[in-house]
Amino acid sequence: MLIRHRSSKFGKLAPKGFTIVELLVVIVVIGILAVIAVSSYTGAQLRAKNQQNLSTAGAYYKALITYATDYNAYPPDLDWWPCMGAYKNDVNNDGLGDCIWQGTTAEHSYSPNFHNALRRYIDITAGPSDLTTTDWQGRTLSGIQYFEMLGGTLNGQPHEWFMNYFVKAPAKCTVGQVVYDVGWPAFSTSSSTQGYTYEEADGGRWCVTKLPNPAMN
Repeated sequence: MLIRHRSSKFGKLAPKGFTIVELLVVIVVIGILAVIAVSSYTGAQLRAKNQQNLSTAGAYYKALITYATDYNAYPPDLDWWPCMGAYKNDVNNDGLGDCIWQGTTAEHSYSPNFHNALRRYIDITAGPSDLTTTDWQGRTLSGIQYFEMLGGTLNGQPHEWFMNYFVKAPAKCTVGQVVYDVGWPAFSTSSSTQGYTYEEADGGRWCVTKLPNPAMN
């Protein structure tokens, strides 16, 4: 770096410091680089968590279909909309992971019975990321669920079997065939290109995916 000099009263050159403007320019440049670095790191984290959720959802999707092929049924849904995968979020400290909760009240938790039925088809210690989103009711949502929607329809025909997982924008729902809400509990496999079922204000995306009728396997 070149350093400008000024003359002293003895005729020699003396070093000159940076001006305030030059210092401000340096500070602004450093700030911009810091913002870029933080943004890149945050984006990389989000991509990794989205990918983990999609990968785990894909594994459970295949395991459920294989189970249904063998037994003409899905695993016993004794725990009502069970969470799938080993969960990091345990809001009520009961030793089971939770995928939907409000405050410290868990609405849907990890189901040992459900997972034991799937044990021969998948590594049940695998789990989704700790990515969460908040819905319009103020509930915190994460991970993957299996659910049977009694009275549900798909394209106007009775259909009860679905799974649900969550990602955050800009990720889309790429596991299975995503369905669209046309008036709960009615769904459609329309050709919409949005790539998700619902989107929350914080960018969280619900991915409701149809599972095949087990009796037809």
